[in-house]
Amino acid sequence: MADRLDVSIVVPTYNRRERLRVCLAALREQDYDSSRYEIIVSDDGSSDGTADMVRSLPRDVPAIRYLGHENIGPAASRNLGIKASIGRWVLFIDDDVEAERGMVSAHVGAHLRGGNEKSFMLGYTPIALGRGDSPILRYVDRFWKRVYRRAAGQNPAQPWGLFITNNLSLRRDLLLDAGSFDEDFKGYSYEDSELGYRLMQRGMAVRFLPGARAVHHVRLDLEGCCSQAYRAGRSAVVFWRKHPELLTVLSIPSARRYQGPGRLPRWRRIARDAVYNESVVRWLASLIGGSTPHASMAISHLLLDIVLWHHTVTGMNDELKQGGGR
Repeated sequence: MADRLDVSIVVPTYNRRERLRVCLAALREQDYDSSRYEIIVSDDGSSDGTADMVRSLPRDVPAIRYLGHENIGPAASRNLGIKASIGRWVLFIDDDVEAERGMVSAHVGAHLRGGNEKSFMLGYTPIALGRGDSPILRYVDRFWKRVYRRAAGQNPAQPWGLFITNNLSLRRDLLLDAGSFDEDFKGYSYEDSELGYRLMQRGMAVRFLPGARAVHHVRLDLEGCCSQAYRAGRSAVVFWRKHPELLTVLSIPSARRYQGPGRLPRWRRIARDAVYNESVVRWLASLIGGSTPHASMAISHLLLDIVLWHHTVTGMNDELKQGGGR
């Protein structure tokens, strides 16, 4: 292996052996010079045979390096991959993402074009949908379509939120200078946005690369979506405590336990809690794609908005309870 490569592809993983197998196969079949990039698998304590699967793969180029460690969370797991990398650029991809053949070339080409020295590059990663997919997956698909429309627009709002590490690259030295991922984020969500926020404070910009294509093989049911929403709520509070100026952007005043400036009036909180409670949310969740098969997709999505926001706010309240309301 050369002393310095062009690209280090960091793939964090946890108990997704078969999805990871597909991800790695696609990364090994890129049209970029295979001697100029490496693949680093940072395994966050998997117990499903991931280590044996990775070690059984061919040992030619591109090199696959396996980093097995205890479960430390996505932020810390990515940081281990960054520290081990030797590429000029780091490209992050998730273990359930399948890259198209020209993805690596598209990232490198964008970095080499003039004016992009201080940019992070976001590739295009729509989710894989099939006929007859559930309202949940169609809801997730709608979400990601909105994200990429925003990325493709001029001067997108909150551009740091486009630091999405399922298909994103940037210079390794700039990443290290910013301090990499904040390991106070123990779970899912906002650990990448928070790093994007710090990078943009240092003068970096986002560039959307529709030609750096991959497919996201999302498999989520309602329970999984609710769990993600809950963890996002907890992480939003962690994010806000580090950057208090983002109070309203992160919707922290919506949390019942928030006690600071901008808190909702008491009458609004009482009315909301009376109408919007666990029993109502459980009933609404039962209607999603279940007992109302003739309901329109728009109604299903509206119900999902309500149910998932409830779980997000629950996560905020639990995190605020642990650390106080301010």
